[in-house]
Amino acid sequence: MSTVARPKTQAPNPAAAISGATLLVVSRDDLRVLLEELRAEYEAEPQPSLLTDESCAQLLGVSTATLRRRLIDEGIPVLHIGDCRRYEREAVLAWARSRTVTP
Repeated sequence: MSTVARPKTQAPNPAAAISGATLLVVSRDDLRVLLEELRAEYEAEPQPSLLTDESCAQLLGVSTATLRRRLIDEGIPVLHIGDCRRYEREAVLAWARSRTVTP
């Protein structure tokens, strides 16, 4: 990742100069490039294949209570590992796609 921030040598106010703070000046274009690089790094990170109730609910955009209700009523695919429920990411996404209604 390239460094895009340029430190300004003189602080704009005396308080910043006293505390030793450094002001960084970044152009919009440099900030846009930095954000795109960060987004690409985030999207390249591997996603976990087994999800907890909380992470599965977040993936589907529902509360954990709604997830549990749909698990019972609508058959969301789930693995039982001991006392824990885990959801396979791809199976949950396939289940959600199969339930999508096209207008």
